[in-house]
Amino acid sequence: MNIKLSKPLIGITIGDAGGIGPEVSIKSALNRNVLKIATPILIGEINIIKQTLKILKSHRKLNIINDIYKMKSPYQYINVFNVGSTSVIKIKFGETNAEYGKLAFEFIIKAIELAKSGQISAICTAPICKKSLNEAGYNYEGHTEIFAKFTNTKDYAMMFIAGKLRVVLITIHQQLRKIFRHITTKNIYKKIYLTHKSMRIFGISEPRIAVAGLNPHSGENGLFGDEEEKIILPAIKKARVAGINIDGPFPADTLFKKCFDGFYDVVIAMYHDQGLIPIKTVSFDEGVNVTLGLPIIRTSPDHGTAFDIAGKGIANPGSVIKAIETAVEMVKNSGLKY
Repeated sequence: MNIKLSKPLIGITIGDAGGIGPEVSIKSALNRNVLKIATPILIGEINIIKQTLKILKSHRKLNIINDIYKMKSPYQYINVFNVGSTSVIKIKFGETNAEYGKLAFEFIIKAIELAKSGQISAICTAPICKKSLNEAGYNYEGHTEIFAKFTNTKDYAMMFIAGKLRVVLITIHQQLRKIFRHITTKNIYKKIYLTHKSMRIFGISEPRIAVAGLNPHSGENGLFGDEEEKIILPAIKKARVAGINIDGPFPADTLFKKCFDGFYDVVIAMYHDQGLIPIKTVSFDEGVNVTLGLPIIRTSPDHGTAFDIAGKGIANPGSVIKAIETAVEMVKNSGLKY
């Protein structure tokens, strides 16, 4: 390797070419605060990166490699691990495209390979377009399911972080009317146990966990629904027997404020919007998504491809920068060598 690593090596997959992924990836790799704590390497297709650099009017030199040991100083170069079975001649911003979906998938798989082999410390994934991914023939709901599949992970969960607020989801991208088949005592307990175990990687060995109810007012003693008593509470009781510090179920409309104020370290939310609305309200531009349960470290920004502003050079890299900072924290708390 041309440089001696003294900081975690973070692989940044550049995401869907038609969105803001390449832009926020490059901006993050150039960010001085990132360079103080990490050594970033972009994992993507070189023509996409070159076109994005022109939009950003950046003259930073590229170090294009297909061998992690040929990296150069990130203060002088943007290190790029060149991946891709196709070559993007001209990016069509704001459009779904099977070619972009295929490339985005290839970036992710290469990053997983590098992380599993210990060549990079962690992965930060820029946004992908699920429609482009599916048009390319990859029928996954998103990053989380791809990582679970290619790391052979059965028990996993999505955690979202916004400042002091941490939220883990029981259900993810299911239709609202179909979530009830997944909200079971067994599934809730598995997510609680995984959350408890995973909080060590954030430096919290004995986390205080709070569980949100499903119904308004957490069911109001059965008046507005009985899922709290019949499904959620048994999982909480089982967790207490296992020695987990946990309370609930609480009405969701007041619970997140308690966590934000420091009464709890993490909230277990029953469904996607219940957990994501407070996260994005608290910190829309700096929210972070972490996949719990993987044998490797993966974080991502908590936003999408933002097709409406893609190619304009105005995308805010704040969430990617926070995701990199979170990945570095996780690397250090895990004791991984770099």
